[in-house]
Amino acid sequence: MPTILIETESLEPAQRRRIAVQLTRWLSDRDIRSDRVVVRFAVADLDLAFSGGLPVSAMRDPAAARAAAWVTCCVSPDRDEEFRSGLARRITEVLQVTTSTALCYIEFRPTDPDLVHIAARGPLRRASAPADHDQAAEGEER
Repeated sequence: MPTILIETESLEPAQRRRIAVQLTRWLSDRDIRSDRVVVRFAVADLDLAFSGGLPVSAMRDPAAARAAAWVTCCVSPDRDEEFRSGLARRITEVLQVTTSTALCYIEFRPTDPDLVHIAARGPLRRASAPADHDQAAEGEER
Protein backbone atom coordinates (compact mmCIF):
# COMPACT_ATOMS: atom_id res chain seq x y z
CA MET A 1 0.00 0.00 0.00
CA PRO A 2 1.99 3.01 -1.20
CA THR A 3 1.51 5.99 1.10
CA ILE A 4 2.73 9.42 0.09
CA LEU A 5 2.85 12.34 2.52
CA ILE A 6 3.27 15.72 0.84
CA GLU A 7 4.15 18.66 3.05
CA THR A 8 4.10 22.02 1.31
CA GLU A 9 2.47 25.42 1.60
CA SER A 10 -1.31 25.37 1.76
CA LEU A 11 -3.05 23.95 -1.30
CA GLU A 12 -6.61 24.46 -2.44
CA PRO A 13 -8.84 21.34 -2.35
CA ALA A 14 -8.84 21.16 -6.16
CA GLN A 15 -5.03 21.21 -6.21
CA ARG A 16 -4.82 18.42 -3.62
CA ARG A 17 -7.29 16.33 -5.58
CA ARG A 18 -5.41 16.89 -8.87
CA ILE A 19 -2.13 15.84 -7.29
CA ALA A 20 -3.66 12.77 -5.60
CA VAL A 21 -5.39 11.65 -8.80
CA GLN A 22 -2.28 12.07 -10.93
CA LEU A 23 -0.10 10.11 -8.49
CA THR A 24 -2.74 7.40 -8.14
CA ARG A 25 -2.95 7.06 -11.93
CA TRP A 26 0.83 6.76 -12.20
CA LEU A 27 0.83 4.01 -9.58
CA SER A 28 -2.19 2.30 -11.17
CA ASP A 29 -0.30 2.19 -14.46
CA ARG A 30 2.25 0.09 -12.58
CA ASP A 31 -0.34 -2.47 -11.47
CA ILE A 32 -1.00 -1.02 -8.03
CA ARG A 33 -4.68 -1.02 -7.19
CA SER A 34 -5.94 2.53 -6.86
CA ASP A 35 -7.82 1.71 -3.65
CA ARG A 36 -4.48 0.80 -2.09
CA VAL A 37 -2.88 4.21 -2.73
CA VAL A 38 -2.94 6.81 0.06
CA VAL A 39 -1.88 10.42 -0.56
CA ARG A 40 -1.82 12.71 2.48
CA PHE A 41 -1.14 16.42 2.70
CA ALA A 42 0.27 18.54 5.50
CA VAL A 43 0.82 22.29 5.56
CA ALA A 44 4.47 23.34 5.91
CA ASP A 45 5.48 26.46 7.78
CA LEU A 46 8.31 27.74 5.60
CA ASP A 47 9.63 29.89 8.46
CA LEU A 48 10.27 26.75 10.52
CA ALA A 49 12.26 24.94 7.80
CA PHE A 50 15.87 25.90 7.16
CA SER A 51 18.33 25.04 4.41
CA GLY A 52 21.91 26.24 4.63
CA GLY A 53 21.02 28.24 7.72
CA LEU A 54 18.33 30.25 5.94
CA PRO A 55 14.59 29.85 6.42
CA VAL A 56 13.04 28.43 3.28
CA SER A 57 10.59 31.34 3.31
CA ALA A 58 13.54 33.69 2.63
CA MET A 59 14.54 31.63 -0.42
CA ARG A 60 11.07 31.79 -1.97
CA ASP A 61 11.06 32.73 -5.65
CA PRO A 62 7.84 34.48 -6.66
CA ALA A 63 8.06 32.75 -10.06
CA ALA A 64 7.87 29.28 -8.50
CA ALA A 65 4.57 27.44 -8.44
CA ARG A 66 5.68 25.94 -5.14
CA ALA A 67 8.29 27.37 -2.79
CA ALA A 68 9.21 24.03 -1.23
CA ALA A 69 7.98 20.49 -0.69
CA TRP A 70 8.92 17.64 1.60
CA VAL A 71 7.64 14.27 0.46
CA THR A 72 7.81 10.94 2.25
CA CYS A 73 6.93 7.82 0.27
CA CYS A 74 6.31 4.54 2.08
CA VAL A 75 6.60 1.77 -0.50
CA SER A 76 7.29 -1.94 -0.42
CA PRO A 77 10.96 -2.88 -0.10
CA ASP A 78 10.39 -4.94 -3.26
CA ARG A 79 10.16 -1.77 -5.34
CA ASP A 80 13.35 -1.21 -7.33
CA GLU A 81 15.33 1.93 -8.06
CA GLU A 82 13.63 2.38 -11.43
CA PHE A 83 10.24 2.49 -9.67
CA ARG A 84 11.45 4.89 -6.97
CA SER A 85 13.17 7.21 -9.47
CA GLY A 86 10.10 7.21 -11.70
CA LEU A 87 7.82 8.01 -8.78
CA ALA A 88 10.15 10.80 -7.62
CA ARG A 89 10.11 12.31 -11.14
CA ARG A 90 6.31 12.07 -11.27
CA ILE A 91 6.01 13.76 -7.88
CA THR A 92 8.14 16.69 -9.04
CA GLU A 93 6.00 16.99 -12.17
CA VAL A 94 2.65 17.04 -10.37
CA LEU A 95 3.99 19.44 -7.72
CA GLN A 96 5.32 21.66 -10.52
CA VAL A 97 8.85 21.70 -9.13
CA THR A 98 11.17 23.80 -11.27
CA THR A 99 14.60 25.37 -10.96
CA SER A 100 12.79 28.25 -9.19
CA THR A 101 11.64 25.93 -6.39
CA ALA A 102 13.75 26.60 -3.29
CA LEU A 103 13.70 23.02 -2.01
CA CYS A 104 12.14 19.68 -2.90
CA TYR A 105 13.05 16.76 -0.65
CA ILE A 106 11.73 13.28 -1.48
CA GLU A 107 12.46 10.42 0.89
CA PHE A 108 11.59 6.77 0.35
CA ARG A 109 10.90 4.59 3.35
CA PRO A 110 10.80 0.92 2.46
CA THR A 111 7.83 -0.42 4.40
CA ASP A 112 7.00 -4.10 4.64
CA PRO A 113 3.25 -4.48 3.91
CA ASP A 114 3.11 -7.14 6.65
CA LEU A 115 3.89 -4.37 9.16
CA VAL A 116 1.00 -2.16 8.05
CA HIS A 117 -2.56 -2.69 9.27
CA ILE A 118 -5.48 -0.99 7.58
CA ALA A 119 -9.25 -0.88 7.82
CA ALA A 120 -10.69 0.64 4.66
CA ARG A 121 -14.45 0.14 4.50
CA GLY A 122 -13.98 -3.27 6.07
CA PRO A 123 -12.27 -5.20 8.82
CA LEU A 124 -8.74 -4.50 9.99
CA ARG A 125 -6.23 -6.43 7.88
CA ARG A 126 -2.58 -6.40 6.95
CA ALA A 127 -1.78 -4.36 3.85
CA SER A 128 -0.22 -7.50 2.34
CA ALA A 129 -3.56 -9.36 2.51
CA PRO A 130 -6.06 -9.27 -0.36
CA ALA A 131 -8.59 -6.46 0.09
CA ASP A 132 -11.45 -8.90 0.68
CA HIS A 133 -9.47 -11.02 3.15
CA ASP A 134 -11.01 -11.10 6.64
CA GLN A 135 -8.29 -11.68 9.23
CA ALA A 136 -10.93 -12.29 11.87
CA ALA A 137 -11.63 -15.59 10.14
CA GLU A 138 -8.05 -16.56 10.93
CA GLY A 139 -8.48 -15.80 14.61
CA GLU A 140 -6.92 -12.32 14.61
CA GLU A 141 -8.73 -9.56 16.44
CA ARG A 142 -10.15 -6.61 14.56
